[in-house]
Order: sequence, then C-alpha cells, then structure tokens
Amino acid sequence: MLPKKINNKASLQTTVFYQDTDEVIDFERIYNAHSNAGAFFISGPPAMIKSFKRYLLSKEVNEDKIKTDDWE
Repeated sequence: MLPKKINNKASLQTTVFYQDTDEVIDFERIYNAHSNAGAFFISGPPAMIKSFKRYLLSKEVNEDKIKTDDWE
C-alpha cells in the first residue's frame, strides 16, 4: 500500500513490532511485509539491532535506509 499524499509529500507510515506482545521478532516477516519501505527504523538491544541490520543488508537494502536507535 502506498502512503497517502499530504501537500504533495508522502505521509509517514509506521508499523511497530513489540517482542513482549508479538513474541520473537521475525525479521523475514517484517521484511516481506515492507520490502519496498522507504526506510527501516530499528530500536532495541544491540544484538537485535545488529542481527536485523545484517538481515536487511543481506536483502540488499541500502545502508542509508536503515536507521537505528542504539541502546548503548
């Protein structure tokens, strides 16, 4: 689904996944549902961020489209 236009600009669309309510975060499921996303924002413990970023890079997502909020 493409974002709606607001004043000729694409609006921000987000999908939030929580480990405590969604159980284990499934990188493949997230990527498959949002493979053409403008960017991925990852926040969480360092090991999870590193793993998800590595997964996205293996799917040829440009590194500049991967944003992180490192907890370190």
